[in-house]
Amino acid sequence: KVLNKKYIISFTLISLIVGKIYSNSLINDIDKSIKMDITPSWIIDPYYNYSIYKGSLVLNSYNWNLFFEPVVTNSEVGKQILGTDFSRFGLNGRITNAYLKYNSGKTSFLWGRSPVYWGQKESRSIIQSNLVPTYDHGLFVLRLMNFKGELLTGQLGPEILNDKRITRFIAGHRLTGKFFDSKLEIQIGEQIIYTGENRNIELFYLNPLVPYLFAITDGDDLNEEGINNDNSMIFISGRYYLKNKFSLFWEFILDDYQYNDTNVQNMLGYKLGFEGQSKFHKYQVNWETEYTQIDSWTYIHHGQFTNWQNRGHAIGYPYGPDLRSFFIHGSSWLKNESLKLDIEYTWLEKGANNINSEWGNNDTLDDPFPSKPVKVFHLFETSVLYKAKYFSLQTGYTNKPFPYEIANGLIDEPEGGFFLSAGLHYQININLEE
Repeated sequence: KVLNKKYIISFTLISLIVGKIYSNSLINDIDKSIKMDITPSWIIDPYYNYSIYKGSLVLNSYNWNLFFEPVVTNSEVGKQILGTDFSRFGLNGRITNAYLKYNSGKTSFLWGRSPVYWGQKESRSIIQSNLVPTYDHGLFVLRLMNFKGELLTGQLGPEILNDKRITRFIAGHRLTGKFFDSKLEIQIGEQIIYTGENRNIELFYLNPLVPYLFAITDGDDLNEEGINNDNSMIFISGRYYLKNKFSLFWEFILDDYQYNDTNVQNMLGYKLGFEGQSKFHKYQVNWETEYTQIDSWTYIHHGQFTNWQNRGHAIGYPYGPDLRSFFIHGSSWLKNESLKLDIEYTWLEKGANNINSEWGNNDTLDDPFPSKPVKVFHLFETSVLYKAKYFSLQTGYTNKPFPYEIANGLIDEPEGGFFLSAGLHYQININLEE
């Protein structure tokens, strides 16, 4: 490990001399083009020393886009990053992106594997976060006036029970509206996970106009003694844009609500946040702050593999259920988008329930929140990022583990220390119009 550290540090110093201007766009503006990316990176932090190797291929043809991206990393972090245990020669690999997309402006359609996020914050949404391992899905989008409707259907990672393969599917509806000259954005929707041995995609859940609630009244909601199961939730999110580049945002999920007089807890979650840009001397500082609360049994279900997880990772909030958290973040470019200062802090009060916990929401009304034993984390990271044309280097202090490890109860105390992340970036663009 000492030799590896010396090699990486020497390598980064040499690369700093070579690099000048950094570029990392996924898709260019050329109507017909081919783009290839190769992006290896090397990371040292208080928890692991590992590498990530990415390569991507993008084909653009007017309204059509084809994207393919495999990722390879060290097996000791394969589950944390890719959600897979399969390894060969000490490496784990997975195709994280492989999709075909069509976009005509009013309508768009994606079929394949790519990140999905529904909510106001890509990596910290409590609805669907883009940190969850990608899954194969289809997403249809229709835009009319100031409204946008979306229909999602996908297949999550399967599970094994008694040597039988249990298939897991996800579906969702979302409607987005913009009002008052686009100052207010409101999103409402629903999503569902349904599972079972040899179960296939349900056409009922593909209907864009019928709410999933009516599956119960029609007798199509299959909750049969833990064999076939459906678990749905309702969500709403929004953002209000204030003056001077400030905005308020929120997310709310209703996984289960006890409208009858029962002795079990509700299963809710919400996020409230504020973000903006401020001038500090000659620097523009981008900042954000938010509070998140997820009830003890939210994301957890008594059905067969119907917890809100994919390949062991939380589909919603990356740290899972049973928690309170406060997050604050600030960043600023110090020099012409080549040198950036970044600081963030998370206070996290995490209960005993994890994303893969078994259902136990019975006679729980008087239980404390978060559930005992409670872990309190103070997660802090400060860094300086340097970007050049073919190279990037980020270094500083961190004690942040992978969210997967907190969501699954694998971390008791954070470890702080120096971290270093160095990456190369090489891109080939071919314009087919010429």
